[in-house]
Amino acid sequence: MSSTLVFNPNTYAGKAAGTYLSAALLGAASLQKGYLKVVPNIKKKRVLRTLEQEVVFQDASCNFNADGNTTFGERYLAPVEMSVMYELCFKDLHQSWEADMLTGGSGKEQVPTDLAQFLIRRMQDKIAIGIEKLIWQGKVSADFTFTAAFPGLLALMEADAEVAKQKTSIGELAISGISIANPGVVTVASTATLKTGDKVTIVGANAATLVGGAAISGQSFSITVLSDTTFSLGVATTGTATGAAGKVQFVNHSNVIAVLSSLFNAVPDAVKHSPDFKIFVPMHIADAYRLAQAAVANGSGTYFSSDKPLNFLGFPLVELPWFNANTLVATHSNNLFFGTDLLADFNTLQIVDMRATTADQKVRYRANFSADVNYGFAREVVLYRPA
Repeated sequence: MSSTLVFNPNTYAGKAAGTYLSAALLGAASLQKGYLKVVPNIKKKRVLRTLEQEVVFQDASCNFNADGNTTFGERYLAPVEMSVMYELCFKDLHQSWEADMLTGGSGKEQVPTDLAQFLIRRMQDKIAIGIEKLIWQGKVSADFTFTAAFPGLLALMEADAEVAKQKTSIGELAISGISIANPGVVTVASTATLKTGDKVTIVGANAATLVGGAAISGQSFSITVLSDTTFSLGVATTGTATGAAGKVQFVNHSNVIAVLSSLFNAVPDAVKHSPDFKIFVPMHIADAYRLAQAAVANGSGTYFSSDKPLNFLGFPLVELPWFNANTLVATHSNNLFFGTDLLADFNTLQIVDMRATTADQKVRYRANFSADVNYGFAREVVLYRPA
C-alpha cells in the first residue's frame, strides 16, 4: 500500500511561515536512559546464559567434600527484522502550498530542504516510539504489520509461571451494569474513589459487551465520573449489557501508595537492594503518585513543587510513556535485555529520488533495523497488573 500525502486544510495564500510544527513525541525512553541492557551485533540469535549456584558451608575437614548445586539456564534474543518505508509524490507537492518552495525547474524539483529534514527527524522519532511500544507492549496495534511474533516484555512476564504476579485488586469496584450506548456507562456501588481522567480496566465482565468490536474485558479507558454511582467510558459499547458481574480495576491517587507498598513487599530483598533496582510504571500511575504526594506535602505549598526524579522509599520510580494501563513492574535494569543487529541502524535512513531510475515522480524514505527483548531471571521480576 502506497503512503499518501494529505494537506488538511490546504490554506495556501502566499508564503508559508517557513517552519513545520508537529505534535509532541515521546521516544524510546527505555533505551535512551539505559533502562535495558543493549546487546548489539546479533545476526540471528543470541543465548543469554543464566547461572544459579548454591554455596554450602560445612565442617572443616582434611578431605575435600564437594557440596552444592549449580544450575544453568538459557534465555534467547532473536531480533526480528523490520522496515519503515514512506514516499512523497511530487504531484502532491505541486498541488499544495509547498509548490512555491520546490526548486530546480519543471521535472527537476527537489523536496524543500526543511521539509526533507523535518520528515527525516520525524520518521526517526516515530521509529523510536514504535520500538518503545514493542519493548513493553509488543505487537499489539495496527502500527506493526510484520509477520513475526513480538510479544514484548509485559506479555513475556505474564506468560512466565516463575514471575511473581499480583492483580490490581486494591480498591477494585464491583460492576452492577454496563450500558449499551455511545458512550457506554458503568454502574458501581460508589465512585467516591474515582476522578474524571482516571484510567480503569474492566475485568471479568460476564456478557458479550464489546468496545471497538472486541470484548470489553481487559480493555482500559479514561473515564468521566457522572454521578455517585456511574462513570462514562468515553467510547461506544455494543452487544449485550453485562449483569452484576465483573470488576473495575485501577491505580489512582486513592490507592497508589497501597499498590506500590504491596508490589515493593513482594520483591526479593536481594533484588530491591541491588544498585540498579527500579519500579516501572505508566505515566498515569506516576501522575497519581505525584497527586498523592502533593496531598500530604509540607513546606512550600501542598500542590507546588519543582520537578524532581520520582522515587518510592528512595528507589527510582521510572515513568514510561508506552506501558499497559494499571500495570507496574519491579526488577533491576541488568535483568532486562534489548537485542539488535547494529545500533547504527536506528539512526540511518535511506533517501532515494526515483525519477533517475524508475521514472516515478517520487522520493522514497526507508529504514531497516531489527529488535528483540527478554529478561534474564524470572524470579527477580514482580508484575502487578489487571487480572
